[in-house]
Formats: sequence, C-alpha cells, structure tokens
Amino acid sequence: MKRIDPRIEADAYDGEVVLDARKSAWVIAMGGMALAAVVVSSWNPVHIGLAAAFCAISLCCGHSVGLHRFVIHDAGRVPIWLERVLILLAASAGMGGPLSLIRHHEIRDWAQRQSRSHPWLRHGQRFLIDVPKQVMCRIELAHPPRVVLERGREFDLFYRAMDAGWPLLQVPIGLVAWAIGGWEAVAWIVGMRVFVSVVMHQVVGWLAHNRGHVHHEQMVHSVQGHNLPVLGFLSFGEGWHNNHHAYSWSAKLGLRDGEWDPGWWFISLLARMGLVWNVRVAELPVEQRLRLSG
Repeated sequence: MKRIDPRIEADAYDGEVVLDARKSAWVIAMGGMALAAVVVSSWNPVHIGLAAAFCAISLCCGHSVGLHRFVIHDAGRVPIWLERVLILLAASAGMGGPLSLIRHHEIRDWAQRQSRSHPWLRHGQRFLIDVPKQVMCRIELAHPPRVVLERGREFDLFYRAMDAGWPLLQVPIGLVAWAIGGWEAVAWIVGMRVFVSVVMHQVVGWLAHNRGHVHHEQMVHSVQGHNLPVLGFLSFGEGWHNNHHAYSWSAKLGLRDGEWDPGWWFISLLARMGLVWNVRVAELPVEQRLRLSG
C-alpha cells in the first residue's frame, strides 16, 4: 500500500539528525526505572516473568502483527474490535503512537528503496553510534516526502487518542504493577519492559540492515534487509528482514524451513478462530526451495 505522495519531489539523503527532547526524556525515564530494577530490586521472578510476558505479547501480537503486518502492510484483515485491541497492545509497548509510527515507517521504507538515503534512515553507521541516535534523535529532511494516510484511520478518534496519549497507557499498567508488588514490580513491568522494547527494536533494526543472510537482493535500493537466524525468532519474526524487504505484503515473514516466526503462529491461531481473513502469504518458487535446501 503506497502512502508516499508521488507528486512531491523529495530527497531521501539531504537531512540533519537532531536530538529529540521528548524521545530522549522518555527513554531516560524508562532507563532509570530499568536501572533501579537491576541494581536495587530483589529480582522477584514473578515481576520479571510478568514483564517478559507482557513485553512479548505487546511486541508480537500488537506491534509486529497488528500494527506492522496488518495495518501498515495490509497483509490481513481482522474485525475492527480486534484491530483496536492489537493497536492498543502496540501502543502499550511504549515506542510511540500508531499514526506517528506509520508515518515514520513509510518515510524510512521509502528512503531505503531509493538509490541513496541518509545513513540514519538506513541504519548506515556503526552500531554504537546508530542505535543511540535512533533511540534519542529524529531526522529533519530538507525535502521530505508527504505521507498520505488512509482517511478512515487518520481521522479515527481511537487512533488519534492512541497517538496523542500513548505514554499515559503506562499509568494504569503501573497501578496494576504497584498492586502486585509495589515499586519493584513497577520498575520491571513498566520501566524495564518499555526500555527493552524501545532499545531492542533499534538493535534488531541495525542488525537486520547490516548482518545476516541475503537471499533476495533488491536492485537499486540503498540498503538490503538481512535474515537473522537467532534474532529472527526472538524478534517474533521481524528479524527475517530480507524476506520482508522482498515480500513486504506477506503476513508470513519466516519463509524457509527453520525460519521460526511467532507472529505467523499468532496469525494462524486467529485464522483457526475465524478472526482473520484476506491473509496474504509469499510462497517461494519450487526451484528456489530446491536450490536453498540443496
């Protein structure tokens, strides 16, 4: 689904990376709570387990499946009530509001398809430079593209509320965590969970554009996606990024034997429950399957 207005002359390279005060303040606040969880908490396994479980659910079901595969790439359709539940989960991960994330994804995706793009947009700098910049900065392009969102979502009150108030979602989560185990539970279930979600999202992004296997080369593009054998599974399927660059419309990202894709497992569960339809899946040609397995 194309959301970049072709009538606007845009340049993916000419731009400046600047510190984003709000992003930085958010990450520092969550990082401070995460540090407290590590240094001065009792490492209660219940708190750690709840934080890990909620992190997995919000990233896999919400961010990867609901927002990235279904909404951004239109790889499948679900009932409107379920779409909103998944978007709520995605927003609860603490990485941003849905409309803002869609716009950011479209600009980055468009830039990476150009013959050259700014290093920030293609994760083109060294790991220890790129990841902090991704986490705490934003890019201001001299000639940015115009992103056109579907009017149904752009003016939907739920999407607009999630986009404006996504940080406030941590308040009820924090209150529940406090009831479970006081400040230590809050530090793990809110601070550590959000900090890990934000930082690891960018870690996987850097690795997926700089390391791993390339089965499908995208001609002319300024950067290639890479498949990450271990992080492909740990990132709930998002680490099979070379597959995703080649078949961005596919709901299934792990296309070969051994490419475990938890996001696809969740979609398969929804299908068995009759809660998803119009699912689009890429299938490798028989010749390519034989060549890759030989």
